[in-house]
Amino acid sequence: MSTDPVMQEVIDSLEEAGVLKKAKRRPVKKPLSVPEIDMSNVRGLLSDKEIMHLAVNCGMIRPFRPKNVKADHRGRVLSYGVSCAGYDVTLGYSFKAPKITRDEDGNIIPLDPKKTNSINWNVIDLDPKKPDVHYILQPGEHILGHTVERFAMPENVLSICLGKSTYARLGVIINVTPLEPGWKGEVTLEIHNSGICPVKIYPGEGICQFLFLATNEIGETYADKKGKYQNQTGVVLPKI
Repeated sequence: MSTDPVMQEVIDSLEEAGVLKKAKRRPVKKPLSVPEIDMSNVRGLLSDKEIMHLAVNCGMIRPFRPKNVKADHRGRVLSYGVSCAGYDVTLGYSFKAPKITRDEDGNIIPLDPKKTNSINWNVIDLDPKKPDVHYILQPGEHILGHTVERFAMPENVLSICLGKSTYARLGVIINVTPLEPGWKGEVTLEIHNSGICPVKIYPGEGICQFLFLATNEIGETYADKKGKYQNQTGVVLPKI
């Protein structure tokens, strides 16, 4: 809450006279400001400046980090934030993994993409306050996670996801279907360990990178189609 200017002068004078103890004042954070860009003729892969314009001035990514963060209050981290031609998103703290179910003869029942309601899922919630919080992804294990960031895709911009080099070299594959023009929500991530060793996965840190492609005017956006994954939050299970 701001103080009335006249009252603030009185407080300042009393503090200088020693009548009042000087209060610690937190510096006021200025809202992030970036130059606006005319995107009407922009086509192809977007640059960092164009991504920042769409994120800050048009709300494409929230929360948004205007630089590539390699260290924070935790020390060294898997980098996140804007890069020269993409954006590294951070991993959320909740996961879901399909349970193995068996039939009467003890055979594993295959997962059926046409009968997703019959699939049972394990829910894994990690504590963000716990130091060095992580999930150990076993060889061959597949889990669903989600981004901390929420996207609001412009009507002529599509985004595709690529894995993070550090995880990829350890055998961890991240898969996401494209974020279509007009789509909004947090992204559900498919995370798979294709290697032979368990791998630690760190929520709250970088997990994968999104690239953004501007195209000509779209005839029908994801919002127009009333897509089934519009405005999703957290880990959203498969739908049909």
